[in-house]
Amino acid sequence: MARKALLALGALCAISGGALAQQQQPLSYQWATGYGQGVLQAMIRSPDQSYVAFNCSNAEFQQGASISVEAHGRSLDGPKTLQLVVDGQSLSMPLLNGVANRDASVIQAAQAISASNARSFVAEIPELNWRQEFPLANARTVLTEPAGGTIVERCARR
Repeated sequence: MARKALLALGALCAISGGALAQQQQPLSYQWATGYGQGVLQAMIRSPDQSYVAFNCSNAEFQQGASISVEAHGRSLDGPKTLQLVVDGQSLSMPLLNGVANRDASVIQAAQAISASNARSFVAEIPELNWRQEFPLANARTVLTEPAGGTIVERCARR
């Protein structure tokens, strides 16, 4: 009887442990927002660790709106071109080491993504032959400020 109880307890722990491990995994393909070291960020990450992040920095070392990108979990070195395709419109901007710092382009991209009724958008870096589709499910909620506009517009108004 004690053996059966131990086996049942072991099976329950294995099932519970698996469920707990799944709950601790970060949710991929969900927009999330956070703030740290003077940077407000809205980010979408894919299962292969690619991401697109909209940043509003008031940090001493860099101020303004930016987009940062990683492809397959790797940072991007040197100059590249980021293309975001939202609602069939292509928005192109230069990246340097994975970051686009042009406020007008960043704001236009954030506005397009937050206003879209599509299910997804595409990020591309032609020089790397990298293309990733990201969902837009909760993008509007994460990118839009309660007072109106997007998080990067506030940053550019300073």
